[in-house]
Amino acid sequence: MSLVAGAPAAVSVTAVDGVIVARSTFESSLAYRSAVIFGSFEVLRADAKDAALDALVERLIPGRAVEVRPSTAKELAATVVLAMPLTEWSLRVSDGWAQDPVDDVAGPAWAGRVHFGERPLTISPDPDLAAGIEVPRSVTRIRGT
Repeated sequence: MSLVAGAPAAVSVTAVDGVIVARSTFESSLAYRSAVIFGSFEVLRADAKDAALDALVERLIPGRAVEVRPSTAKELAATVVLAMPLTEWSLRVSDGWAQDPVDDVAGPAWAGRVHFGERPLTISPDPDLAAGIEVPRSVTRIRGT
């Protein structure tokens, strides 16, 4: 609960975008984007909390918030939403090529990048879903169909 009270915090987020394939395993690495944010959290109240939760849902599944019922007062009371103003941060991006030694570059091994892309997604209905309820558009868009 110290975060709710405004204790100093650091939050780290990393997205791995691929593999940098070098001519040796030692020089191989990951392509990534990483951020660390420093500061103190603030507790969001009422309308700001509701808007933040809707924004989170829309980020994960665009269009979903309007397809389901709004959160109840009881659900909102049971949920704490924290926000951290972006005032101090550190960002690192690694997306270059392998740093192979000259001797390895002259050798026969392949080098390059393997990009992580979208993968085919499978959508499965809940076992107790009532018959006739179709997969909503917001969910089929995730799969790209």
